Amino acid sequence: MKTELRPSPGFTLIELVVAVSILGMVMFFVLPVFNRFQQSSENSSSPEKIADLINALKKKSLAQSRSYTLHIDAPAARLWITHGAMDSEALEKARENKMGTEAGTDILDVLFFSSDPRPKSHARIRFSRQGYSDWAMIHLRDQDGDITIMIEPFLLKAEIVKGYELFKDCI
Repeated sequence: MKTELRPSPGFTLIELVVAVSILGMVMFFVLPVFNRFQQSSENSSSPEKIADLINALKKKSLAQSRSYTLHIDAPAARLWITHGAMDSEALEKARENKMGTEAGTDILDVLFFSSDPRPKSHARIRFSRQGYSDWAMIHLRDQDGDITIMIEPFLLKAEIVKGYELFKDCI
C-alpha cells in the first residue's frame, strides 16, 4: 500500500523570515515617529503646540485639497479652525471648541506681510489647498519672554523664534 504525501498547511521558513523582516522594518520607522509625537504632545509648551497645529494644517490642507482658516482671538488667547465646506452649525461648533493657550501664555498679536503693517488682535490665517499659507507672525508672551511663531507661505513648518520679530528684521 502506497501512502500519499500531502503538503502540510503552513508557512515555509522563507515566508516567515520575509514576513518578520517586513514587520521589523515597519516598526523600525514607525516607533520613533510615534514616540516623538507622543513626547512632544505631552511636554509641549503653548508656542510648540500652536506651531504643531500650523504644521498639521499646512499638511492637511494639501493632503485633503481643502482650504482651512486658523482664527486667532488674541485678547481671549483662543484659536479655532474652519474650512469652506462647513455649514453654519459646524462653524458655530468650531467657535465653541476653541483651543486656548496655557496659563501664563498670552497671544499679543498677529502681524501679516501686507500693505497694512499694523498688528491685529483678531486675525485669520489661511492655508490653501495648494499647500501654501498667508505670511504671518504670531507674537506670544510667556514666563520666558516674547516669542514669535513665523509662518512662511511656501514652507511646511512654522518656526519658533525668541523675541518679538518684525518682517523688516527678517527680510
